[in-house]
Amino acid sequence: MSASHETVDAAEFKARCLEIMDLVEETGAEVTITKHGHPVVKLVPVASRANRPSLLGSCKGSLIILNDDDLVPSTEDQWTDWEAKI
Repeated sequence: MSASHETVDAAEFKARCLEIMDLVEETGAEVTITKHGHPVVKLVPVASRANRPSLLGSCKGSLIILNDDDLVPSTEDQWTDWEAKI
């Protein structure tokens, strides 16, 4: 297969599926799977995990509390009242 794009018949893809998937991941090549010579689906690599920012700490510094009035009041009393009714 070439490094950029390849066409593979569905039968060949079925026989070499894992090998072709590994090749797409490693090289970034795109593979079009065909049935009876007609394109059906395209196998493309997903974005690299290295390019995605980590979720941990991604919101750091995005929340600013100017004073205590900006905070949402506690609902602890509401839950206690609700539990007492049960």
